[in-house]
Amino acid sequence: MTQTLGQRLKELREGKGWTATELSYQSRVTQHTIGRIENDRVTSPQMSIMISLSEALGVTLESWIPYIKKQNQ
Repeated sequence: MTQTLGQRLKELREGKGWTATELSYQSRVTQHTIGRIENDRVTSPQMSIMISLSEALGVTLESWIPYIKKQNQ
């Protein structure tokens, strides 16, 4: 089974040893939004959120593409 966006986000966050609170602080994305993404309640977040998460986690924006679900799927 393919990894979801939420699973990938959690994997990267935990790889840094961060809690969701720490990621929220580092990225300036609300903890609520991070939780919704990690729990697969949001599968195609706004670009600004993905940019902030990318910068905080030290990954490229393009690295998320395989995990983002298209709107009509």
